[in-house]
Amino acid sequence: MSSSRDTKKPTADYSEQKKPRKCLMCSEKFSSTHYGERVCSTCKGTAAWREGQAA
Repeated sequence: MSSSRDTKKPTADYSEQKKPRKCLMCSEKFSSTHYGERVCSTCKGTAAWREGQAA
């Protein structure tokens, strides 16, 4: 039988903190809320983003 220590969810190798990043669509700096956020909110509001078009 396994102990509860063996079944715990692993911790992330990265930190979940705000960080300034460069938007992949417009190249402007923005404050990213997590490590996977790479497109700014302005660009996410465009028709190109909603339709899945490349920048």
